[in-house]
Amino acid sequence: MATAKKTKEGNWRVLAYVGKGVTKSGYKSFTAATKRDAEAMASKFLLDNKHSTAEDLTVREAVRRYIDSKSNVLSPATIRGYETIYRNSFSGIMSVKLKNLTVENIQSEINREATTKGRKTIQNACALLHSSLAAQDISLPGKLTLPQKEKKEIVIPTAEEIDQLMQTADEDMKIVILLASAAGLRRSEICALQWSDFDSETETLRIDRAIVPDKNGVFITKAPKSTAGKRAIHIPPSLLLALNNYKIRPSVTDRPAKDEDSIIPLTPNMLTSRFSHIVHGANIDRRVTLHSLRHYYASVMLALNIPDKYAMENMGHATNIMLKNVYQHLMDDARKRFNDSIDDYYK
Repeated sequence: MATAKKTKEGNWRVLAYVGKGVTKSGYKSFTAATKRDAEAMASKFLLDNKHSTAEDLTVREAVRRYIDSKSNVLSPATIRGYETIYRNSFSGIMSVKLKNLTVENIQSEINREATTKGRKTIQNACALLHSSLAAQDISLPGKLTLPQKEKKEIVIPTAEEIDQLMQTADEDMKIVILLASAAGLRRSEICALQWSDFDSETETLRIDRAIVPDKNGVFITKAPKSTAGKRAIHIPPSLLLALNNYKIRPSVTDRPAKDEDSIIPLTPNMLTSRFSHIVHGANIDRRVTLHSLRHYYASVMLALNIPDKYAMENMGHATNIMLKNVYQHLMDDARKRFNDSIDDYYK
């Protein structure tokens, strides 16, 4: 349910989505003298009318109601993903009423979308649909069949390729490349970094926020995606020296006042665009992305036999599942060293 907002008259009003079968617009207004009373009125109405109207809702209305009910508790990135699914997925069943929805209907949509969309996209759409139905106390008999899993190739740049990128990059992007490859930061974390997060004496960098787009594509600052995302990491000498030199460079004083404390005053999209130009300029054939540098950092730790717990803390992961399933692809040069060791033994 949406949160109550204060009106010009001083009262509190909630606009709750109740379905187009209930009101013309699909929304109903509840106004009271206090925020708590307005939200209580809306909650009571939705509870009293839930069972009588649920099956008459269309899939579109049920999904819309579920997204609105989670808009203030889930991350902006998650809500943005939901909105994308709402607009682009399962168009063939969106107008079907819940009482008429069958497993066959949904499976037909999955089969149709599998010709143009990947398994992960369809899986996310099915998860949102399942949650939307569950919120109306409706479950479908039978199981759905998703497309087969696709083996995703993870590109990990070599040390030589990172050197090529550094030689091609400008001063701003050199810092970005180092923050990703030598500290494992996500692009959203890089954009949110402030000079107050950098401690030259203790050689640490504090990460406790990220810049992400909301459902309207407007970039906002939020906490990391998980509690593990808040962390303080040790930074190696090369990055420490680069940050110290970067901080005192003359161009910093030319920044707008609002960006004075921002280390990299760019949006995540700007970083992606600039990095693509750098890869092209460095004549790197493989598809190396900015996130590939984070893979590089994780692989370096794995190749050096850094304990999982320490690697997880540095990467901002709550468990080692991602580390093991995604990042444990040893770099070519590390693999060659291991192979050489085996060859030497058998000589």
